[in-house]
Amino acid sequence: FYNTFYQLWQILSRNKLTSGELISKCCGKTSYKIGSNWLQWGRHLGLSDSDLDNIGSDNAKNYEKADNVLKKWKEKNGNTSWEQLKKELIAFERYDIVVEIEKEFGDELFSQEKKRRPAQTSLRVRLFVSQCSRTRSLLEFAIPAWNLHLVKDKQTIELIQRRATKILNKLKKLDYKSRCLQLGLSTLVEPRKRGDLIQKYKIVNNIDRINWLCPLITIPPRENHRERLHREKYSNHLARFHFFNNRIVNAWNTLPDKAINSLTVNRFKASLDTLYCYYSSQLS
Repeated sequence: FYNTFYQLWQILSRNKLTSGELISKCCGKTSYKIGSNWLQWGRHLGLSDSDLDNIGSDNAKNYEKADNVLKKWKEKNGNTSWEQLKKELIAFERYDIVVEIEKEFGDELFSQEKKRRPAQTSLRVRLFVSQCSRTRSLLEFAIPAWNLHLVKDKQTIELIQRRATKILNKLKKLDYKSRCLQLGLSTLVEPRKRGDLIQKYKIVNNIDRINWLCPLITIPPRENHRERLHREKYSNHLARFHFFNNRIVNAWNTLPDKAINSLTVNRFKASLDTLYCYYSSQLS
């Protein structure tokens, strides 16, 4: 009887955990499991050498040092969530920690996530969004090569997602952009533009080497201005007007230098997402 009562008390007390207490317990469990790998963990989280030296100089146990690493990380990133911590653990290849934490605090973590994303609480919605992502990957494959320029063709492609978002009864009465916003999706226009910019970045930085039939037209750099792209002049040739090197001109020239000078493709993608907020903010 005592054991049963104690287990019931644990369940009830655990359900009363606030979001702050829950993330603290997740961080504590993480620190204990990281242990002697605290230094690599700190570098993975992007802490500076001075921060790590200060942590290493303390005469503390390894799990305490790992805990200090997480505290420093939370100070720099503000209020952190389990999703952020989970993402870092997966990137650090500590799947065992993720599995153990979700096994112990799964109900609480799900309830907290449910409060943050009320539109995706049901299993049906989450499965629907997952299926949409798979379908979109087919619609977005090799976009720079087959990008459509006729309005009727663009509308035909967009109609696929427009109809799919009406499957959920709760969203049927909303307009298309509101449905996408509730589901965390973007229209199919933005990924096409984003794909063109990423491909142009790869070409400029010689990641993809292309032997062009016609040389690219550029405007030489001037004072306080970098080298700019220039559109080819074609009359009565709509397909050539919307060719990759022509349609990308305005979007590329308006990008800030910080984005264009990104050292890696992933950093360039992150800059695009920050600048244009492709997957949600464009819809609001």
